[in-house]
Amino acid sequence: MYAVAAEWVDKVTSAAKLLKTYKDFVYLNLAAQFQDPIRAYGEDNVQYIRHVAKKYDPAGVFQRLTPGGFKISRVGGLHSRTALGR
Repeated sequence: MYAVAAEWVDKVTSAAKLLKTYKDFVYLNLAAQFQDPIRAYGEDNVQYIRHVAKKYDPAGVFQRLTPGGFKISRVGGLHSRTALGR
């Protein structure tokens, strides 16, 4: 099912880019597991969130031990389709 959804998202994204209507934004609460919604906050904001996470959670407890959700430690990482060139 996720493969079909990912293919559909790719097609819609390609069409939006061709029409010059594409916005690099994915609503966090509606994002699929294969998307990277935090990356759309912009590089400066992602760096700031990483800085705050390191300051208040230096051991990465919330990144490693909290199940589910999108983690700042995975932005642009191996779990991101964007990191895989998609």
